[in-house]
Amino acid sequence: MKPLAVILHLYYEDLWSEFSSYFDNITVDFDLYVSLVKGEGRNDVAQKITAKYPNAKIYFFENRGMDVAPFIYIFNAIIESGVKYDCFAKVHSKKSIAHDKSGALGENWRGVLVSSIFGTSERLNNLLEYCGNNSEYGLAQHPNCILWNDSSDWEQQYFKKKVPARYRFIGGTMFMANFNIFHKWFTEMNIFDLTFKNFEDGYMSCSSLGHRLERAFGLVPKMYGKEIYKIL
Repeated sequence: MKPLAVILHLYYEDLWSEFSSYFDNITVDFDLYVSLVKGEGRNDVAQKITAKYPNAKIYFFENRGMDVAPFIYIFNAIIESGVKYDCFAKVHSKKSIAHDKSGALGENWRGVLVSSIFGTSERLNNLLEYCGNNSEYGLAQHPNCILWNDSSDWEQQYFKKKVPARYRFIGGTMFMANFNIFHKWFTEMNIFDLTFKNFEDGYMSCSSLGHRLERAFGLVPKMYGKEIYKIL
């Protein structure tokens, strides 16, 4: 069992060099999974990725479900392969152009989310301990990105236990996580079959399936007896 899987959705391929620099801080054995959106020129960035990480697994998707649909597919593929990890990091090339055409909002938000995980080797190694299988934590992210949400009717379909009236989730959908509890959740609730075929095309608002699952991810630790760790 390897310590870490890194699952990256690279919609904006120009950000590969940024993520590549962050990944230089990984000092443990890890596997890299990268999803790209189908289109002209995407093979070029795939070649850049495999030039540095020859064993990286590259997936090409239609532009649907934002970063969440590719994650659902890849995590399910990992489960089907039988490979297991202590932890996994989910990250993506967030720019938030829909909210700020200058890109400044997305750059700042992405910087906090990604650097909180991969900013230094020491921080990353600490997170692997905090989110490992013997830890009390199931997710980890900067406290400014840990948000509260009031539950509605839709959450319960994704969990066997009763969903609490209020819960926390990671705004921006990037985090370090305990692999085991997400593995249990995917298999017990058949998450791939329940969700993957229902994702909408392109970018969607907060009512989309992708945004709903962003919130459901935050519920997973609580429903499996763990908490969210605040990275300071």
